[in-house]
Amino acid sequence: MGSEMCIRDRDRTIQVNGVVTQKDGLAEKIREAMAAESSKNVILEAARSVPHSYVVQVMDIARGQGIEAIAFAKGGEG
Repeated sequence: MGSEMCIRDRDRTIQVNGVVTQKDGLAEKIREAMAAESSKNVILEAARSVPHSYVVQVMDIARGQGIEAIAFAKGGEG
């Protein structure tokens, strides 16, 4: 399918394919993942307690880097 992004609740840390980054470094990590996988798709999982507006910001960053499809995985607790 493509890269996996996961947003954790505590400090809103984002993981791209298991590599931890903050929101300000997300664009670079997405570009790296897209180049490595030749994919413009991503699976996004966010903890239920992460505000919707933050998830939308992450999605906007992904779209800005050329991500064409975002699938949602069921978020975990916290």
